[in-house]
Amino acid sequence: MPATEATILTVSGDLTSETAPGLLETIRETCRARGPNLVLHVQDAREVDPHGLGALIRALKLAEDAGGTLVIGRASAELQRMMELTGIDRIVPIQASI
Repeated sequence: MPATEATILTVSGDLTSETAPGLLETIRETCRARGPNLVLHVQDAREVDPHGLGALIRALKLAEDAGGTLVIGRASAELQRMMELTGIDRIVPIQASI
């Protein structure tokens, strides 16, 4: 998916139980307002918990239900490590070149 066809969202901070609800609301609003093809830049996340990982899977479902897709364009080392350990990187792809 070329970045020109997608909305790029930069996620500031960690992906945790505290931030996951706000991320999902932003994803919902963005899908409605700009379309469902999304690229998340999450390069600042130092802490990633199960709620944050779950939010990524739910965000992918929101995008797919709206006819689009979601990829991680830039991932912090911690996010990439957690996604690889849990296998989520096979569901939500990381494409560092976007």
